[in-house]
Amino acid sequence: MASGANALNFTSGPLIGAVGLDLSFAEPFPNAFKKRIENTTGGPLTLHYQDVPGAPYCTESGFTPEFVSLTPSAIGLADTGTRLFARIQGIPPGAFVLIVPTEVTSSSGELVAHRVLPPFASNFAGGTVVTGAGDGLVVVGAAHTAELLYEVTAATPYLGKNGCGALDTFKIGVVPFLPVPMSSAVVTGELAPLDPTPGASATAPEPRFQP
Repeated sequence: MASGANALNFTSGPLIGAVGLDLSFAEPFPNAFKKRIENTTGGPLTLHYQDVPGAPYCTESGFTPEFVSLTPSAIGLADTGTRLFARIQGIPPGAFVLIVPTEVTSSSGELVAHRVLPPFASNFAGGTVVTGAGDGLVVVGAAHTAELLYEVTAATPYLGKNGCGALDTFKIGVVPFLPVPMSSAVVTGELAPLDPTPGASATAPEPRFQP
């Protein structure tokens, strides 16, 4: 028997010491944010079998039998890790782009949220996960809106890192350019990929979250 639970505490407010927004994605329980699958030491997007029956793998994939290839859409293999999505509306005129971090380390130091670049699907699956450091730009649309998408991965050395022993929070700073006050902005945050399918489905993405 399964039960549903709110898996995200999202808040937003002004940046301290700068013009912009501070977006906060926080776990209400320690294993709400999960990487896609266990990794090798080669990087956060590498794939490693999780093939011990009954072992508590803290990933979106869970048990993955060795007779299955570790490729997208394979049995038991999630398409993505947990994704963090924010939509910013009411961005003031004059702010043409937003400056955002390419990657953000969680409060425990065990997880890293990497920015996902479009094009991605309407449910926020797909796209390109960026693993470099530094900042990136988000173009503000004609309707004065912008969308940010990040995917949760493990921190170095990747293998065995999952953040499941702590309540993790990701703090994402958003700076407008030109630097105009963001008091008019309205921000919503959700987990992704989004999918309204209420039950088991062979065609819905894994993982998936109710909007």
